[in-house]
Amino acid sequence: DYKVLPLEGALLSRNPEGGFTSIGPVQAARDRVIEMAIPMEPLKAPQGTRIFFVVEVRRKGHLEDRYPRMGFLSVDVPAADFEERMWSA
Repeated sequence: DYKVLPLEGALLSRNPEGGFTSIGPVQAARDRVIEMAIPMEPLKAPQGTRIFFVVEVRRKGHLEDRYPRMGFLSVDVPAADFEERMWSA
């Protein structure tokens, strides 16, 4: 049996002063794997471009872990017809 725990998160963008600004919520859940739904609209990244990011796990403002520990994760911003292509029978 697995127990899926909901997580709270925020999508942050680095601002010109070197700090971070929240640009939207992130839905997430975890058990053995962390799954996240990242909204693409607030990123303002054109379709087909690659974005790079890290996931930080914080508790009471203190950094507990970072994924990946070095470097970045990347994902391609999906095209407008992504769901249609992926979920059609």
